[in-house]
Amino acid sequence: MHAVRERSKGWRSNLGVHRRMVREALADAVPRERKIAIRAKPRLEPVRPFIEAILEADRTAPRKQRHTAHRIWCRIGAEMPAVKVAESSIRRFVRERKIQLRLVGQETFIPQSYVWGGEAQVDWYEAYVDSLVTIVKRGASLRSLHELPKNRSVSEKLDV
Repeated sequence: MHAVRERSKGWRSNLGVHRRMVREALADAVPRERKIAIRAKPRLEPVRPFIEAILEADRTAPRKQRHTAHRIWCRIGAEMPAVKVAESSIRRFVRERKIQLRLVGQETFIPQSYVWGGEAQVDWYEAYVDSLVTIVKRGASLRSLHELPKNRSVSEKLDV
């Protein structure tokens, strides 16, 4: 244990981390999940039903006529002058609720995963050269650019 403590002291000084982090990293390579603090929002609570009513009405409204967070904040200032709440708090709450109510477009993406060295990406460039040359970039290879040998025929180069 003494040797591990000495090694962790060196890592701590080099990396600038607390000894607890080094100890946790030595115990398990996967870090623990961080605790998320759930805090009360006393300024937002009085206007929450008002915002919910606006967003419910926006569900049937055309997309261009829906309320923005800034517009909701302006309405709160005009219709509920006794309540003082920051625009950023309203923006954050409205964004979260619009995502939950599916009032905003969902991001669509296709996760891409490749087997290391299983596929190659070919980039074609316009260049003035003496012969036809193909530049191939392989995913996750240490040597990213490869040039096909010049002694191969043009048809062999195009079949890649």
